Amino acid sequence: MTIETPEPKVRSSRWLYTALFASMAANLLIIGAVAGGMWRFRHHGMGGPGDRGLMGFVRQLPTDRQAVLGTAIGVDKEKLKPFRQELQDGWLAVNAAIGAEPFDKEKLKAATAKAGEGRAHMHAAIADALVELADKLTPNERKLLQAWHEKQRHLMFGRHHHGGRGESGPDKSGE
Repeated sequence: MTIETPEPKVRSSRWLYTALFASMAANLLIIGAVAGGMWRFRHHGMGGPGDRGLMGFVRQLPTDRQAVLGTAIGVDKEKLKPFRQELQDGWLAVNAAIGAEPFDKEKLKAATAKAGEGRAHMHAAIADALVELADKLTPNERKLLQAWHEKQRHLMFGRHHHGGRGESGPDKSGE
C-alpha cells in the first residue's frame, strides 16, 4: 500500500498581486499621459495656450522686435475687450433664449442676430489688428506672418481644407 501525500496548494504570493496592481497603475498613467498630450496638441498645437493669436506670431520674432510689436498688440488686446464682452453677452443671451420656457422663437432669433453682430465686430477688430501689425513689419517679417497665417488656416479649417475657388482637390460638397 502506498501512502499518498497531498500536494501542497499553490498559493499566490502577495508580491504577485502587488506587481499586478503596480503594472495596472503604470498602464493607467501612461494612457492618461498619452490622452492628455493628444488633447493638448489638438487644442493648442505645438505651442501652449499663450501662443494663440497674433502674440503667438510675435513670439517667433527676435526678442528686440517682440518688445516693440508685443506692446502694440497689447494695446490692440485692450481695444478687443468690449468686443469680447459683446460676444460673451450675445452667447449668454442665445443660451438663455434656448432654455427659456415657454420657448420664444422670435426671442431666440433676435438673440442669435445680436450674437452674430458681436462676432462680426470681433472679427473686424481682429482684422484691424492684423493690418496694423503687418504695417509695422519688415518685408521678411511679413513673409513669416504670411506663413503663420497659413498655419492658422489649417488649424481653423483642418488640414484637408483646400481653400477657395479654382483650386483643385477632392469634391468640396462633403466638406
